[in-house]
Amino acid sequence: LWFDPLFLVVKGMQDKQMEVLEAIKMFSDMGLNSTGGLSNNSNGMPKAIRPIMDSALVAMAMMQGLTSAIVNPCDQRLMETIKSCDVFKGNTLYADSYLEL
Repeated sequence: LWFDPLFLVVKGMQDKQMEVLEAIKMFSDMGLNSTGGLSNNSNGMPKAIRPIMDSALVAMAMMQGLTSAIVNPCDQRLMETIKSCDVFKGNTLYADSYLEL
């Protein structure tokens, strides 16, 4: 089973973002898998801001135990953030070329 904490739009529900992260932590603490549409959080924002917001949220969510996410694989900043978090979490062994994977 996979559980979706329901990533919310920051523009309308900024005060609920920490609750989403708390739900991810709760799932993780119970050994459950979590996933969700990460880019929902930046929906309606200017195009230049979306990668920044998505990268910040994925880093925070991964550190709370997010198992997977529905993301834009063409977003280089986001992919670099995910790969870097995997190094910090011990999911990937660091190498000078880790971003090239």
